[in-house]
Amino acid sequence: MTTDVLETPTGIFKKVASTSSTATADRAPKSIVVEEGLTVYLGGAGMTGGYIDDQVKSLRRVGISGAVVGRNTEGQYVDAVAGVNKHRYRLKTINGMSDTGPYSVEADWSLNALGVNRSIPMGGQFNLIGYSFGSLVAAQSALYYADKGQAVDYLVLIGSPISEEMLGEIKQQSLIKHVVVLDLKEHGDPIHAGMSFFDLAEHAPLLGSQMTESSQRKEGVGHFYYGIDGPSGEQRRLELAQSLYAEGLR
Repeated sequence: MTTDVLETPTGIFKKVASTSSTATADRAPKSIVVEEGLTVYLGGAGMTGGYIDDQVKSLRRVGISGAVVGRNTEGQYVDAVAGVNKHRYRLKTINGMSDTGPYSVEADWSLNALGVNRSIPMGGQFNLIGYSFGSLVAAQSALYYADKGQAVDYLVLIGSPISEEMLGEIKQQSLIKHVVVLDLKEHGDPIHAGMSFFDLAEHAPLLGSQMTESSQRKEGVGHFYYGIDGPSGEQRRLELAQSLYAEGLR
């Protein structure tokens, strides 16, 4: 939002005059409609569970009004194993073999591929938020759009196993204006952005035990801090939404 726009409890106003403007008798602020942005939230492996819709609800509640759910999944097990290994590095093309021979096509990380039936806003922010496996999809999509000249206002990576190489590419891409990395180390999560494949493999058993413990306790433990349904999860997701609003997401 520019400095010429003022947001108040009674509305959003835009300055319509300056010292060089022709004088007018009506000096009252004029209410305007500011276009809603688009914030796509992508959950963890499998991209199912009530926590996903609840997180989007919390984002909208705090003022990130254009928040929607995105999905790009091959199922929980495939996402958690093969998907993480494949997507934690940049994936620009998909190679394969058909009846007519080998082929190579551009990997599609568009909004349509994320299941989002919306256009990129002309005025509001365009943001991507990913949790765990979803952070890898969000990162791929942000780079996909930046390659095409489309700016991404905020890319938020939560509990992300993204590779150091891909994280570096994201941070060097000027069209991805803000990269917010939220590791959950303080909550006991062994996953962190920029980790090696060997670290990821080493901590796989701990992730399994944290998932089991989270389900038994009905309270997110470690990597699953934000990913369990229930009152404590709802409060945590609201606090996350508030922190992202304070970060500048709208």
